[in-house]
Amino acid sequence: MQATHARNAENTLFHKLGLWYVWSTPVLAGLSTFEIKSDEGFTVTGLLWVLQFAIGVLLLPMLWSTDEHRGDLRPWMPWIAWSGVLWISLLWAPGIGRRNVQETIQLCMPILVGMIAASVIRTRADLRRLISMFSITFVLLALFTVVFVSGVFDEEYIKTRVRPAALTMTLVGCVYLSGYPRRKVWPVIGWLACAVLTVATQSRMAAMTLLLAPVIFPMFKTRRVNIATACLFAVLGIGLFYTPVIQKRFFEDGSGKLSEAFQGDYAGAGRFEAWPLIWEEARTRPLIGHGVGSAYDFVPEVWEDTNHCHNDYLRLFFETGVIGLAFFVFAAIYQLVVIHRQIGSTRGAVRSAYVAVWLAFWAMLVSSATDNTILYNIYFTDSLFAILGAAYGVTAAVHAGVSTAVDPTRSTLTTMRYSPATR
Repeated sequence: MQATHARNAENTLFHKLGLWYVWSTPVLAGLSTFEIKSDEGFTVTGLLWVLQFAIGVLLLPMLWSTDEHRGDLRPWMPWIAWSGVLWISLLWAPGIGRRNVQETIQLCMPILVGMIAASVIRTRADLRRLISMFSITFVLLALFTVVFVSGVFDEEYIKTRVRPAALTMTLVGCVYLSGYPRRKVWPVIGWLACAVLTVATQSRMAAMTLLLAPVIFPMFKTRRVNIATACLFAVLGIGLFYTPVIQKRFFEDGSGKLSEAFQGDYAGAGRFEAWPLIWEEARTRPLIGHGVGSAYDFVPEVWEDTNHCHNDYLRLFFETGVIGLAFFVFAAIYQLVVIHRQIGSTRGAVRSAYVAVWLAFWAMLVSSATDNTILYNIYFTDSLFAILGAAYGVTAAVHAGVSTAVDPTRSTLTTMRYSPATR
């Protein structure tokens, strides 16, 4: 009897640790935008995500050692397979250093966060708590935007923080918008506030992906509404394009036309000159790539003062070749299919969580064309996979408890093919 009580207490402790681990993830994303860097190169952001990774590696086996929290690997298998390719690529990287291992961990860490979330978040109340944490993230990002616009800090310091902060704001906007149509007003206000802040930070891609979110929103009932929404936000997007803030980011002389942007005649900050050179080097090892972390050393040779490709697809091709890129694309497509299916078979807060993941996954895939989104684990992908894992966890608990949150018109067998099972 005493041994049983001890195990129950231990399980409760692991469960609480896991909950706070997942709940803290969006807050860490907001805090990390205020990066403090020492003269020796040490950063608080680096310390945060390393601690988060270490705790997660210790926590997941403890959780899975109990029947109560043991999860199902099946929903994560495409991502685990991709992670395997990343780690294997280190075998032929030109010298395995700290940078290679660090970037591999950053790319794989969201899967760890998602699996922990699926193990500990099994109730709608816990899921709602996770979603509510994004309001703290919003406050922190709004404060960052005020600091950026006011010009209080050194421009050289602050400009390196703007891009990850704007992408985090994109994720927060997707989370807010996912509350529609259960709530009619606040989701739209929250999304609009995030859009305004991304424009204030002069982030072109973040602003564009947030404008895209309502267009691909999966909860509209008719195609007519989708077309009307697309037209409305196309007009809004054109209006934002001609604002002085966005014009300054698109054109070196501070003004230009939309037709020029479509023709590629806009400031690319060196992308258009560097990308062909990175591509040519990648083609020297097209099948297996040069190994994770290798782009960090090569890019400065063709792009001054830059270490990243600012195109995750090009980066994956450079570092993991066609094999790694194909594994990533397959995992992403698989995930979108699963999410869309779950949106149609769940209700309430669980459905909203899947909608948030649907919108944010598209934001990640679009922004990856010109940015390093999948490498921004603490800013974006950790929180994204936390919501995904939480939605999986509640769905599994729903199936185990035969809850009305699942659409009774769909068979349990069909839905469970895409959901983690509780054992």
